[in-house]
Amino acid sequence: MISRKLTVGSLKEKAKAMPDHSVIQKTVPSQLKRKPEKRAINKIKIIQNNKNYTVISNQKKSSLLDLALEQSQMLSYKCKKGSCGKCMVEVLSGASCLEAVTKQERETLKGNLERNYRLSCQAIVNCK
Repeated sequence: MISRKLTVGSLKEKAKAMPDHSVIQKTVPSQLKRKPEKRAINKIKIIQNNKNYTVISNQKKSSLLDLALEQSQMLSYKCKKGSCGKCMVEVLSGASCLEAVTKQERETLKGNLERNYRLSCQAIVNCK
């Protein structure tokens, strides 16, 4: 009699050469990889104290000063109420992303409004 040594591998059932057709994978359109939508990046270019800054707007409404500070752009400011005028900036481009001039800005800026100046603490960015 021939003695046969059994191992774990010899006890496993051998894989059949035929493919298993019992599981069919269907691709649902929602599972397809979609390319991320490109949305326009709205940039507001400003000058303060002879330094150029570019502030990128986001989806939430906030002041130009707050957005700049969040983006590590060190604008000069003091009161954040619009009364001192230290945060005054000249808007080079992207003025369409800013809301209308506030009463506080009118009082503080007076004649500078016509020359594209705004108070960054009062200018609300609302660009989507």
